[in-house]
Amino acid sequence: MRTIMELQNRENADCLTQMSEQYSVRNIQKADMFMMCSQRYATDDFLSFCEAQKNTSFPKKTDVLYGKATNEITHFSCYNSGMKRYVIDTNLFFNMEARMGLGDSTAIIMQNMTKALIKAQKNEQIEVFIPPSIGEEIQSFFDNPQEKDVVAFLGSVTIKSPSAHALSISSDIMHQLIDEYRQRAFRGMKVAEEELISTASMVMGKEALAHKEFQMVIGKHISKLRDRFRNATRTGTIDSTADFELIILAIEQDAMLVSTDEGVLVWGRKMGVKEMDPSSFGTMLQAYL
Repeated sequence: MRTIMELQNRENADCLTQMSEQYSVRNIQKADMFMMCSQRYATDDFLSFCEAQKNTSFPKKTDVLYGKATNEITHFSCYNSGMKRYVIDTNLFFNMEARMGLGDSTAIIMQNMTKALIKAQKNEQIEVFIPPSIGEEIQSFFDNPQEKDVVAFLGSVTIKSPSAHALSISSDIMHQLIDEYRQRAFRGMKVAEEELISTASMVMGKEALAHKEFQMVIGKHISKLRDRFRNATRTGTIDSTADFELIILAIEQDAMLVSTDEGVLVWGRKMGVKEMDPSSFGTMLQAYL
């Protein structure tokens, strides 16, 4: 227990002693781990963890995997109150309108962001999260998913699935979401009807066209239908599980959401997510280059 008693804060040491007795910490490595966490992270966060043990509930800012069968802590990591957390979207690399100032191509943006994140993480100032679905989405844009820049970037961020059962969403949010999708489905149907009537009017009374000519004529109307249908049903809302996971992960990690996707931002705001403008995020990263 000598290493524990070397803690500067006596109250921390008392809490650690109680924890080591309560959870049967059997080796000095675990005690050293507790000491390191208490020194490295804010005292109030650590004490809130200790206090939570008395009520057998875990604080939101602490990640604990608890082995109930052996009554031991098997893994322990504290929340660093000095480290800023961010959840970023795929579009930061492909939408040049994000204006992050990190480059004028996807490859250069990815390279500079990776360099900045590695340097910031060494100083324990920034941690960036993405859900696995976003990692896969980023890889899908490259001919070789194992390209050097892609692998380096994915190694510089924390890839984490949001805990599906740890968070609850209010019934009001679900009511709004379902109502919006109902309205969008109706708008999509109206768009399809309008384009069908327009196309039928164009070909009415005309002789049968050769297959190739028919495809050229009708193709313009199909493209227009797709664009209008996409805007009616998808623009300005979350339209994928990846979008939803970004929001939930930001809530779970108490992180700032960084995206250019209008739908992600709209629904993130409805759920009370903190956000940062991509240009501000880029400016912050530039300080590490």
